[in-house]
Amino acid sequence: MVFICPEPGMWYQIYNILEKAWEDKGAKGTPPPIPLILAGWNISDDYQKYNRWKDTIIWAQENNFIHLFPKILEKDSYYLDEIPERDWPINNSKDCDFDPKFKPTKEQVNETMDRLLDKWSQIISPPLNEITIPLKLTGPKKRRLVILAEPEEEPPWGSWNAITQNSRSFTRFRKAINDFIKPLEIDHIDFEFRPKE
Repeated sequence: MVFICPEPGMWYQIYNILEKAWEDKGAKGTPPPIPLILAGWNISDDYQKYNRWKDTIIWAQENNFIHLFPKILEKDSYYLDEIPERDWPINNSKDCDFDPKFKPTKEQVNETMDRLLDKWSQIISPPLNEITIPLKLTGPKKRRLVILAEPEEEPPWGSWNAITQNSRSFTRFRKAINDFIKPLEIDHIDFEFRPKE
């Protein structure tokens, strides 16, 4: 058995520890890698989980935070029989149109967000376009979209923090956004909610 990554609850705990340590140290450089939990767990494959966890360890080592990791018990561990592999080469431009070096400018990000806000009701079909609003693009390469959602409503994929049914509806949702914002592209979508008054 090969350890792939922590289970989501433990991964979230480790991320919070690393993020706090990074902020306490002045929040210089890039923040810790975002864990693949909640919707990220459901829409990522084992290869992506394995590599995101490796990125987290490398980041912690580079920032001298590796000693902060709690002990990860077996019940908090995600294992596979072997290290996962992709069935396509990552850096082969013929098979993958994502340039890992591409980072949009601030102007591109602002312009993309303006277009998303302006055309949201045309990009996203009802009722999702009535219960969601794009907020911001985040992450080092701006490949994570934060969306404000109505917590009382349920998306067609089950819930705002997990895909529990009809995963194709989430895939279509993300594809509609990606088709519209080209050449930018998002890998992850996080949903936030208005605080209750």
